[in-house]
Amino acid sequence: MNACLKEALRVYPPVPIGSPRVVLPGGQQILGKWVPADTRVSVHHWSTYKSESNFKNAETFTPERWLKTDPTYAGDALEAH
Repeated sequence: MNACLKEALRVYPPVPIGSPRVVLPGGQQILGKWVPADTRVSVHHWSTYKSESNFKNAETFTPERWLKTDPTYAGDALEAH
């Protein structure tokens, strides 16, 4: 049941973006780009969850990916959820 719920939230995120974060004093590198201090950053859920670089067969509803028993989905970035 938990796997179905997580997959439903991945496929149909209830909000368009995540909670914004503020870059710490001194600035920070994020994905190879310099971001100055006090800049607000967030992640677009839809793009993250539908990216094949994060989830194999990203367009399909596959609760099994959350059970960690199918080697097909061993490379999925579950922490992106």
